[in-house]
Amino acid sequence: MIGKLRRITADEMERVRTDENFLLAATGMGSADGQFPWLLRMLLRLTGTAIAQPEPLPKVRAPRGEILTLNKSWHGLHYLIARDPWEGTPPLQHAVLGGTEMGGDLAGYGPAKVNDPAQVREIGEALAALSDAELMRQYDGLKMEELKIYPGGWASDGTWKKELGRDFTRLREFYRRAAAAGDATISWIE
Repeated sequence: MIGKLRRITADEMERVRTDENFLLAATGMGSADGQFPWLLRMLLRLTGTAIAQPEPLPKVRAPRGEILTLNKSWHGLHYLIARDPWEGTPPLQHAVLGGTEMGGDLAGYGPAKVNDPAQVREIGEALAALSDAELMRQYDGLKMEELKIYPGGWASDGTWKKELGRDFTRLREFYRRAAAAGDATISWIE
């Protein structure tokens, strides 16, 4: 599972709310390949099994906003920022996992979630006020393993702290730029 965020304009946010095909294009799930969970696609390819492909989706141009890929650090980063495996206190609980659900399930990992421009501004301010040192004080590999924070290996793999620190900086800068532009964000897992 890979966590991603995309900046979208306020106008595009309104379109995401009303146009499922635009939401699919914005998240990269607008292709037939993107409509199947990756594990199912892999198994089908490995076994050579043919299945009926879904009806092709209408061609929709995706928004051009910046995409931030958090790879597999998304859940650990959410936990450190929100101080909870899945919830937390707004606005920080929405920094990685997003706010308002939009559309249906994307590739088996739940719907995309949108933060409007006001929420993006609040998240950006909250992230700016959170220091790197304060964030890393939350890191407890054994507790993260116990809470089943994806992908695991928090206690045994010494590279996680560096990766989470790097991705926190990238996330903070992403929200700073989005807030400065008056943008909204979409978050999803693929």
